[in-house]
Amino acid sequence: IISAFVIPKYIKSNKVYYELREFIRKKDELPKLKGQYIVINQKLKLLEKKKTQIIELISGKTNLETFLSRLGTLGIKNNIQFISIVPDSFVKFIPPVSNEINNTDTDLGDLNIQVDPLLVEGIKKYTMDIEFLSTFKDLVLFLSELEFQENIILLSDINIQQDDINKENKDSLNENIDLLKTSINISIYGKI
Repeated sequence: IISAFVIPKYIKSNKVYYELREFIRKKDELPKLKGQYIVINQKLKLLEKKKTQIIELISGKTNLETFLSRLGTLGIKNNIQFISIVPDSFVKFIPPVSNEINNTDTDLGDLNIQVDPLLVEGIKKYTMDIEFLSTFKDLVLFLSELEFQENIILLSDINIQQDDINKENKDSLNENIDLLKTSINISIYGKI
């Protein structure tokens, strides 16, 4: 009869003993886990700082909307006569879509979409066509100043032709100055 009462109490006390040992083990591991948390948190802050620096390297510190103002200022400074500035496209970063059936990201290669390596989260890309008149010297100065802007600026489809000036405009200009008609496709990366 005594064993009927003692065995269940013994089993229960062993259960409590093992739970107590587990709690003590977890309590002893707590400082180690706290140290790991601090290290992981420091690494996260460092990665966020690097991400911000990469975004600033690509996009500069100013918004993209101010680029048109700077473009106009550069044009005036370098005697550029803008004929047209035509916005072509505006692209923002779109994160990959998660496929909930397979639990994987969709492969953009299968969709024939070209991925822009400079277009990341927090950056947008404007593409525009500009056309202007300038002398060769002013064109070189304008392009060199454009190169040193804080945004990443990619130039493509550069077309330079000698301008056919009307007779009336040619009389007012010096005979020795030949104007060049330049058209350029510009891609500018900036902050959202």
